[in-house]
Amino acid sequence: MGAGVVLALVTGVTLVLFRLGVESNIPGFNPLLKFFADASGDWLKLFVISAGTATVALSAAGGLLSRYVPWLRAPLDAALDVDNHFREFPRRAIPRARIFSRFVAVLNCIAAQSYDHIIIVAHSQGTVISTELLRYMKERTTHGQAEQAMDPVASLWERLGGRIALVTAGCPLRQLYAARFPVLYEWVLGQHGPNLGPVADDVGVLRWVNLYATGDYVGRWLWSRAPHGEYPVTQIDQAGAHGDTYTPHRVDTTHWKTLMGANTEKDISIGAGAHTHYFSIDQKTMAGVIDALLAS
Repeated sequence: MGAGVVLALVTGVTLVLFRLGVESNIPGFNPLLKFFADASGDWLKLFVISAGTATVALSAAGGLLSRYVPWLRAPLDAALDVDNHFREFPRRAIPRARIFSRFVAVLNCIAAQSYDHIIIVAHSQGTVISTELLRYMKERTTHGQAEQAMDPVASLWERLGGRIALVTAGCPLRQLYAARFPVLYEWVLGQHGPNLGPVADDVGVLRWVNLYATGDYVGRWLWSRAPHGEYPVTQIDQAGAHGDTYTPHRVDTTHWKTLMGANTEKDISIGAGAHTHYFSIDQKTMAGVIDALLAS
């Protein structure tokens, strides 16, 4: 640990203790601590307000940006999605928590039905929301300390009964989230045998199919062979299966067994395209994958 990090930690702890009423015995030190404690609070408040104002301004200006600088709209949308996902304020209306609560309400409704199979189809930022919620529900049920009968989340997970398959498209988990937030998304780059990537069991699903277009600027493949040499793990252009990552994959969607083989995870390239055409009327691969998983 560097000296700068240690100094920052000591300073932070000292300021927190002073705010809690723990004073120093060093003569003349307490007024100095009070000054920096008050100043740090003002600086933090200014930073939060400035960041929030900038975010609101950029969101409100989206229409103008699309008209006059359309090349900026796509990266700005991605940045705002990430900001919204990690935002912790206001405490009573955290965006991520509100989204998760709606998602859980839908899952509660689905769990009350007698469906044999449940297919969750997610696109773009929705893939991050879906995988994080499913992973949380699975981990809470598996490692929860409370009685599961008293825990609504664990009870819901049990009622879903291992019936879920997941289809993701334009998924930014690897190329964006794992690349920029490697500690939070370390599980996305886990190594399992010769392959690198998440596994279906990480998020508690039976099967996980990921579709990507070769020109998708938000997210593409999830699985690759383990890295060799100097290449970063998030930039390897090698799929887990043999073949060119950028060539459309031929898949047999007659049944999930012909689609998946012995695997529980599968990347499928749909060929040339960007981020918004996975559900076009002529996109037969997506429809075939969903039909195959329903035929389980």
